[in-house]
Amino acid sequence: MNNINKINSMNSKDNIKYEIIKSKRKTCAIQVYPNARVVVRAPKYMPNYLIKAFVDAKSKWIESKINSIKSKQNQAHNNYKISEAKLEQLKKDASQYIPKRVEYYSAIVGVEYNNISIKLLKSRWGSCSSKKNLNFNCLLMLTSSEIIDYVVVHELCHIKQMNHSKLFWQEVQRVLPNYKESQNWIKQNGRKIVESVFEY
Repeated sequence: MNNINKINSMNSKDNIKYEIIKSKRKTCAIQVYPNARVVVRAPKYMPNYLIKAFVDAKSKWIESKINSIKSKQNQAHNNYKISEAKLEQLKKDASQYIPKRVEYYSAIVGVEYNNISIKLLKSRWGSCSSKKNLNFNCLLMLTSSEIIDYVVVHELCHIKQMNHSKLFWQEVQRVLPNYKESQNWIKQNGRKIVESVFEY
């Protein structure tokens, strides 16, 4: 077992806080984690002043990595074309409306489901897990009731058929004979709705 020694809150010459982890290794390595935590992995008997010198020499690289992480985090929080309040309202409306449609159509499809989650998604309108958990995109509230029903039925039918086989589409058509109209509408307009919300 490695003998690990952790030393917290050490600073480089540029005031970069880092953590030292000493173990049975031959070289030093620096890791910058997604939360901007800096960890230096060093040989067990390497003096701390040499570790500090190593970090000082790499300080510009470390700062670059930290700045890159912060930039991506800021972008992630500001990549919407609509307000946070509007997004929260969409989630609230979806959480009130969609579960009722799931409950209604589950009896018609003839399946039972477990959890329902409402999320803001870029690449899909809904999903169904092997554990019968259902996920729906809150952006469905920017479409019509027919589109929402189609997505609901689509995911419920996946509880019976976890694929897009002929049998799956027969199940969808049994419940929604005109489902292709909604399917085509999504193909033509779905991307526009997503682009109206997300910055790219």
